[in-house]
Amino acid sequence: MERRRFLKQSCSVAIGITGIGQLISSCSKDKTCPMQSNQNENNYVIDLNQSDNQVLNSVNGALKFDDVPGYALPVIVIRISETETVAFSSRCTHAGCEIDLPVNGIMVCSGPCGHGSRYNLSGDNVSGPAPFPLEEILATLESNQIILHLDS
Repeated sequence: MERRRFLKQSCSVAIGITGIGQLISSCSKDKTCPMQSNQNENNYVIDLNQSDNQVLNSVNGALKFDDVPGYALPVIVIRISETETVAFSSRCTHAGCEIDLPVNGIMVCSGPCGHGSRYNLSGDNVSGPAPFPLEEILATLESNQIILHLDS
């Protein structure tokens, strides 16, 4: 191996190890962590043991998470049964405004657009001008975590 190539590869490895170490140590300070050592780096992990996330331990509990990579608006996560969760982008498919958390099984676009599109817990539009269902994000429930699979 050439000396120059060896030095380039060595520096790349050192930088990578440092970056991963900083990411993992920063995760312990947050309620959620985009990467954990046993998870794919494209997953967003929600710890149900954290007090801020306790509502998701109950069926019909719902929360918005505004720091999900790749989403400008928050992601809505809903516990629909003891064993299932769903997640959707909160961007209305009509004019792109943010939709509200579900009330009585319906999510309404009541943001500045005010067009009132309504979506059910499957993300399907049930009334209003929205032409498409909400963008769904694969969500799985594993032990005391909800994992959003962002690469799906």
